[in-house]
Amino acid sequence: MRGCRGETVKEKALVDAFIKAWNNIVFGRGDYIPKWKKAKAEGNPLEKLRATQMMELTEQPLIQELIPDMARLVMERVEVGDGGEFEFHFMSGIKETVIAE
Repeated sequence: MRGCRGETVKEKALVDAFIKAWNNIVFGRGDYIPKWKKAKAEGNPLEKLRATQMMELTEQPLIQELIPDMARLVMERVEVGDGGEFEFHFMSGIKETVIAE
């Protein structure tokens, strides 16, 4: 019988990677605004909600620590790759890849 071959992910590495991914989105907010505005105007009700949430949440300053309630609102899943790579998939459709330090 073969078991899982995935490596163990340290919680701190995951949290730090999420903070970095989120801050990348906040920093690059201007690039996403047109997409979010279009989703608010033309999307289905869920797309409109997600776009509104992202527009409001990214108006806040960069984060220094994990805000669990906010993370639950915006995050769909994370894929862990080799070499400390994390690909975060956000509910709004954004993908952000970061390398753990």
